[in-house]
Amino acid sequence: MAGEKRRTAEGWSLRINPERAQAARDGGWWVDKTAADYAEELAAKEPGRILVTDGVRSLDAATLLSEAKQLARGFIKRGFKPGDVVSMMLPNWHESTVVALAAGLAGVVLHPIVTAYREAEVAFMLGDCDSRMIFVPEAFRGFDFGQNDEDRLRTTRSPARDRRGPR
Repeated sequence: MAGEKRRTAEGWSLRINPERAQAARDGGWWVDKTAADYAEELAAKEPGRILVTDGVRSLDAATLLSEAKQLARGFIKRGFKPGDVVSMMLPNWHESTVVALAAGLAGVVLHPIVTAYREAEVAFMLGDCDSRMIFVPEAFRGFDFGQNDEDRLRTTRSPARDRRGPR
């Protein structure tokens, strides 16, 4: 496409169209704020505002931010650096929002995986993106993730890793 340039970021190939990027900035669609920045602002302005509800639990802005900050601190204490990948294979539960916001606060890349995938697909993706951690439900829709996948995901070699070598 005209105007597109290939760039790389941490070994990943990106395609950027400078004209569209500038139009997005000019239109106010791209701003120099992250979701974490907006969460901080909202928690300060409207701490009691309900942001997430999943039928089991509701999180207000202050609670969501507090729980996400606690998890983000955990990432950092475990040695995660900006650009490291954390995978999440969770349903649309409140925990998903906490993990996603924590990733943004800690500067790590969130790699969401749909819950329908099983060990072969998941092992491939985890190896391909060099994920350092994965969040899974104990069980969901009759599938016991902890019992069935934990050991196999840890020990399965990814064909992507074999083909591409380390990043």
